[in-house]
Amino acid sequence: VLFRSQGSVFSITLRLDRAPTTNAMPKNIASLPPKTGLHLLIAEDNRTNMLIARKTLERSVKRLVEATDGRQAVAAYRAAPPDLVLMDVSMPE
Repeated sequence: VLFRSQGSVFSITLRLDRAPTTNAMPKNIASLPPKTGLHLLIAEDNRTNMLIARKTLERSVKRLVEATDGRQAVAAYRAAPPDLVLMDVSMPE
C-alpha cells in the first residue's frame, strides 16, 4: 500500500495469517479473542472512515481507542500510549 503526501512516499507491508478455511462460523464472533495483542489508536474526523476502520480492525486488536480530533488523539495517547497510531493527515484541532 502506498501513501503519497507532498513528495513523501510511505510503504506498509502487513503479513497476516490466513483465516482457517472452515464452513462452521462461531455463533458469537464477538467473544473470540483478538488476533493480536496490539493497542491501537485511530484518529479520524470523518465518521464513515472511522466506521470502516473500526469494523476492519476491532476484532484484530486487543484494544481500540478512537479520537475524532487532534486534541482527543493527543489526550488518548498521553493517557495510555498505544502500540500504533493511525491518524488522518488533516485533523481538526
